[in-house]
Amino acid sequence: MSERDGATQPDPGTLPADEPATVAEAPGALREGDRPRTSPGPAPSEGSLPTSPSRVLPTAASATTTRALHAEEAERTRGFGRVVALIAGAMLLFVPFLGGDPYLRLVAAGALIALTAIGVWIWRRGALEDRYSPRVFRLFGWACVTCALAAVFYLGVFSAAPVALTMGIAFFGLGGDRRFALAICATCAGVYVLLASLVAVGALPDQGLLGTMTSQPVGRLAAVVMVPVVLAVTLWQARVSRQATIDAMERAQAALRVAGQREAQLQEANQNLDRALRAGAGQSGRYTGTRAGRYTLDAIVGRGAMGEVYSAKHEGTGAGAGDVAAVKVLNAFAARDPDLLQRFHREGELASKLSSPHVVKVHETGELPDGCPYLAMELLHGEDLATVLRRKRQLDLEEVVELIAHVATGLDTAHRAGVVHRDVKPQNLFRAEDERGQPTWKLVDFGISKGHGTTGTLTQRAVVGTPGYMAPEQAQGKGADHRSDTFALGAVVYRALTGRPPFAGPDMPQVLFEIVYRAPLRPSELAHGIPEDVDRVLAIALAKKPDDRFQSGAELAKALADASKGALDPALRARADRLITAMPWGRRARVRLSPEKDRASKPELDDHEPA
Repeated sequence: MSERDGATQPDPGTLPADEPATVAEAPGALREGDRPRTSPGPAPSEGSLPTSPSRVLPTAASATTTRALHAEEAERTRGFGRVVALIAGAMLLFVPFLGGDPYLRLVAAGALIALTAIGVWIWRRGALEDRYSPRVFRLFGWACVTCALAAVFYLGVFSAAPVALTMGIAFFGLGGDRRFALAICATCAGVYVLLASLVAVGALPDQGLLGTMTSQPVGRLAAVVMVPVVLAVTLWQARVSRQATIDAMERAQAALRVAGQREAQLQEANQNLDRALRAGAGQSGRYTGTRAGRYTLDAIVGRGAMGEVYSAKHEGTGAGAGDVAAVKVLNAFAARDPDLLQRFHREGELASKLSSPHVVKVHETGELPDGCPYLAMELLHGEDLATVLRRKRQLDLEEVVELIAHVATGLDTAHRAGVVHRDVKPQNLFRAEDERGQPTWKLVDFGISKGHGTTGTLTQRAVVGTPGYMAPEQAQGKGADHRSDTFALGAVVYRALTGRPPFAGPDMPQVLFEIVYRAPLRPSELAHGIPEDVDRVLAIALAKKPDDRFQSGAELAKALADASKGALDPALRARADRLITAMPWGRRARVRLSPEKDRASKPELDDHEPA
């Protein structure tokens, strides 16, 4: 459990991996016609997927691949045994009614009986995974070769019968015993060439039951040459297919191994981050024991780049006596920065105007005896959404519906008071717990908010907000209003449900570019169990144009609750479908390189961009 001021541990210097830093101001805004400069990708590091995994795959992964291939080969052998038994059995039924040399017919019948019997055995018992072995595979192979060659001689070496050999070569070529596969192919080809050559030169009579394809010497020579070639090519193709399967399985194993390593690294990083955020908590600070207005500062409960947060006790005998609060104090460096000082005073001024159980309550602002500014607010017990998502990665739909219902209430309270938050993100949504453990989500940190009728920025046309959660108009350095907050709240819903922010990139310019010109991936494709109506709600919430979005947090919260129950308003469904048609999920609008072109026209979709 962490204790925080109404916002958070104040502006932590270390931020979660998926929560980019707040951009209070930037040298320039992303405007129409701008393209981001992408930095080169990181150099390969330990744990990267190997170029040739079959050569460097660890023993454990290789063992897993071997076990998987053994199970696959056993099941495939059972299937082939079934096919052989059925075909040989069906042919056996016709043998008594066929003509041809009686001795050859007898040999063929015996071969088919043996082939049917061994096929049934392989099918029913011989290739069960716990009994399957290379010896079973070889026994099956030699039985198939012997019986098949006898049947080919009976049917005719220059008929279409030898084509059936390719099916067996393909099957055995996919097996794990490469030498055995070569031996099978060589035996079939060698015996066939011997028989066909003896028949071709007249040393053996052509007693084949089926008509020959040709009686011309050249044609028979072609058959003698081409049948072994076809068998060899079939074997080669089977071995290539098997190697491709092995490579794919090894890459999958290597990818799983790397994913496991990165998951472990992420968990370790999250643990380190949690320790960093708790660093100093419970210790005395330089202002411990100092009076801050009606409060006496006690131990530090949080520390960040801008200052420290102390628990404090209300002194006196009047109303509120004995109450505990959180007091945020700027450090000396931040107090000398006029922009940070202005941001600090704005947070207290604007938040003090708001009265809602879902907005952090500010008690008072002032200066310490040494002139350092402070902000006293309610002390919250719990954790912010960023911490929750580092631990759980994704939330259930029901949890998100409750979260948004609470935060939307606080957000609308701010909007009715003429306050635009401009930095709605997981770090600024706090899950506070009362004495009974009942949770309440609160909106915190109004440090870069603006009031109605004010510019609200410390530099004109600056990018204000957090990349990944700011609205397109914020990314372009334009004015932000209540619909910008609604967009950010939709981005929070997307992040909580899918486990990833809607817009991401290697650097801030790329993220801003994605926000302005690209639709995010469809949420239901990133996480199981997200209804199609929730996709539609997010399409409206994340619309590029403010007029296309929900006009209040309450509208978004109600639509999300209805969508979770399959009861979304048909008018909202139609509205969302129009937006998705205009800019499909995952698609990017074609960027106009000339700023002088008509910026009010509808952006064109880049047809070369894959969905």
